[in-house]
Amino acid sequence: IVPNLGVCQLPGRDFDTLVLADIPGLIEGAHDGVGLGHAFLRHVERCRVLIHLVDGSADDPLSNLKAIESELELFNPDLASKPKVVLVNKMDIKHVRDKWPELRDAIKKEVKHGRVDAVSAAANVNLMPVMQRVKAMIDKPPPPEEGEEAAADAGEG
Repeated sequence: IVPNLGVCQLPGRDFDTLVLADIPGLIEGAHDGVGLGHAFLRHVERCRVLIHLVDGSADDPLSNLKAIESELELFNPDLASKPKVVLVNKMDIKHVRDKWPELRDAIKKEVKHGRVDAVSAAANVNLMPVMQRVKAMIDKPPPPEEGEEAAADAGEG
């Protein structure tokens, strides 16, 4: 298992692309080095926006999301403040679609933001609109690091 890079060509713009890093294999205990933990988590630190792709057909997708969030925060508390998008996959499956409204509300309550959406990778449903929103998030300048803002303010006269 290795991290993979992919490039998404966005529609409607000439040569506008989005580079995505797929970090598979994050398991419980990764923050302590279990599995490929530290090797994978170091890649996550370099990402500007994190996309959690949650398997909507899993027995407990919300618990799976909580486990990943916990591992990220235990590894590096700064990861908890990175902008995130949660995508629930497999909307092409009827029972996943049926439980989506309730799952969406539970995820929004857990993550405390509204960047939660439904997709189907198999049926190519809602992928490009989501990628365009992620690109807009990445294109925003990052907030200043601690101390940078104070230093800039001190220089203004």
